[in-house]
Amino acid sequence: MNLTWRQYNELSSLKLEFFDSSIDFQCEELAIALDVDSEDVKNLNSTEFAEKRTVLLKYLQSQPKAEESISINGMTLYKRPFNLLTLGEWIDLDYYIQHKDWLAIIVLIYRDKVDGELKADEWEEWGNYVEKRKALLIDTPFDHTRTSLHEILKWRTNFIESNGELFNRGVEEGDEPVEEDISVSEKHAQLLEERNNKFAWESLIMDLCQDDITKFNEVVSLPLLLVFNMLAMKKTLNK
Repeated sequence: MNLTWRQYNELSSLKLEFFDSSIDFQCEELAIALDVDSEDVKNLNSTEFAEKRTVLLKYLQSQPKAEESISINGMTLYKRPFNLLTLGEWIDLDYYIQHKDWLAIIVLIYRDKVDGELKADEWEEWGNYVEKRKALLIDTPFDHTRTSLHEILKWRTNFIESNGELFNRGVEEGDEPVEEDISVSEKHAQLLEERNNKFAWESLIMDLCQDDITKFNEVVSLPLLLVFNMLAMKKTLNK
């Protein structure tokens, strides 16, 4: 079994409360995964239904190797190292997680690039092509990029934990730990939204701009690691 992103998005949008029974819900899930009409699934005998559903569940729980490059519309996109994120890309990443826009995160991760002088990599700038690129990726195999999605969520969680004082986002007593599996990303998104309220990006950016709005684009284009190193140094000096 190999879903496309379109099929995965359809699966993610299903809500049990919208169905008359859990069986109807499971039938619709399987119909989407098999790309058939739900009535075809309902005509399966109980053994066939159970076998196909088991295959689907195992598939969704598997972790295939992340592809280092993907091809769409005659263009090759490469997996960009997470430590190259800019401050603006990090803020966008937060937004996409809150809105469960997983495919937009894939667009953030995979970029076009050209080899520059001395074999340096020149990466495609982050731009306003997100929706157009998502439209190109929607029918690509889910397997090719979903592990990269898990990886960036894990990398992001580790980054927040290692910069806890700067984020002021420590998990409060009683909070459940954030899991990396997409299936529990609703909890993840809720925690991120609550913590983002404690860490006002606008305030941070204006502080780095020294209240000069003309420097806004310059600041959000700074490397994320550089920004947090600067913040850590400033915090240490102010102690």
